[in-house]
Amino acid sequence: MQVKVEVQAQQKAQIEGQATAQARVMVIMPLRYVKERDEIQRQHELQNQAVKKREASVVMYRAAVEEQKCAQIERKAMLNEEVQKLRKTNQEFALTATQVKQQIKEAEERELQREGVVQAWAGCVPPLKAGRKKC
Repeated sequence: MQVKVEVQAQQKAQIEGQATAQARVMVIMPLRYVKERDEIQRQHELQNQAVKKREASVVMYRAAVEEQKCAQIERKAMLNEEVQKLRKTNQEFALTATQVKQQIKEAEERELQREGVVQAWAGCVPPLKAGRKKC
């Protein structure tokens, strides 16, 4: 009976030793896995943050490009308006210049006619055009 009790005690000790060893392995392994898992999660979070930063910078860049395009369109529209105003003003000045030239020409003709009348009374008609003769 005593042998049986000793064998049972040894078996019990072996089982407990194995259980203790297994428990140690179970405790050590999960800690290592937890550390690895935490490190992997941390790396994933860092990668996700980097991706989010890149996406945000791309969005900001696209917004800046759109803003520049809008500003260019506005500048072009303003320049077109300015060009139209200048063309209109230029046309007005062209008309005015033509009118002024016409008025000057008419005034010169009137002046020449007056001079012609005065000189005709004096007995000499001035040559107004190439076809006229001198006195």
